[in-house]
Amino acid sequence: MRTSGDLTSITDSLRELCFADDMSGRAAFDAMTALVTLRNLIDHHAATVVGHLDRLGVARDHGRKLSELLIVMGLAPAVASRLIRITAAREQLPTLAAHAADGAISAEHVDAVGKGVDHVGKRSAEPLDDVARLNILTELLAHFFSGATPADIGKRARRLGNQVAAANTGGLPASEDRNLNTLTHDADGDGRLQVRADLNTEVGEKFSAAMEELAAPRPRTRRLTGCAFHRAPACRRPRSVAGYRCPQRRCGLGTPSPTAGVGARRYPGSGRTTIHGVDLRSHAAHPDL
Repeated sequence: MRTSGDLTSITDSLRELCFADDMSGRAAFDAMTALVTLRNLIDHHAATVVGHLDRLGVARDHGRKLSELLIVMGLAPAVASRLIRITAAREQLPTLAAHAADGAISAEHVDAVGKGVDHVGKRSAEPLDDVARLNILTELLAHFFSGATPADIGKRARRLGNQVAAANTGGLPASEDRNLNTLTHDADGDGRLQVRADLNTEVGEKFSAAMEELAAPRPRTRRLTGCAFHRAPACRRPRSVAGYRCPQRRCGLGTPSPTAGVGARRYPGSGRTTIHGVDLRSHAAHPDL
């Protein structure tokens, strides 16, 4: 068994690796298969070391969050966040960790399966026992081995969550469950902020109504920019959005909002509002936001 001290020699060996220009198609295929497995193993070991960094408090000793430390070390923010999620998921799902240790599953798929199991657990009125968690994990892993993408695994987890919520007394439908609400934002290569939100019906209607209320007046003439451009000025007043109180006439409980669906879409089969592709100017580049 190799130790962490061998990483230097392994890294040097990889630097010296080269592929002949006249390699055959079969050789290229075999090489790519080996490289995919190698990448999966590297991601697995990276997640293991992230766990050690967290346990040892290295980031805290440097006055940073763990994600900030990983970003400073050279990882992209999305990759850093994914490794942290994988580390947490593997502690609860040893079967998933075993597949990852064999290099049989990519980090993206490991993350999707871990998030899927967590999603189903949130949909259940009662905490999932070990048997139920293993059954869900087996279902999602089988979906992966059948050729499913991470997005497909996420969709399958949502369907399983709907089934669990319907079977358990007290389970909320996805359209009403606030525990599933998420809002993510990442800066793209142009320094712009990409925002995506997945909200339950009530919060989604309030968000849509707030953005519509604070948006610029609609132009009388038809413009190609559409509704997204019309609502963009509302993002310049984040304090107003935060303090906005949705009038009862616009989106009271049980009353569909006339603005629901504008710039948003319903997730198929769930009734949830998914707002995505919102493109805001970076605060660093534009302090006037």
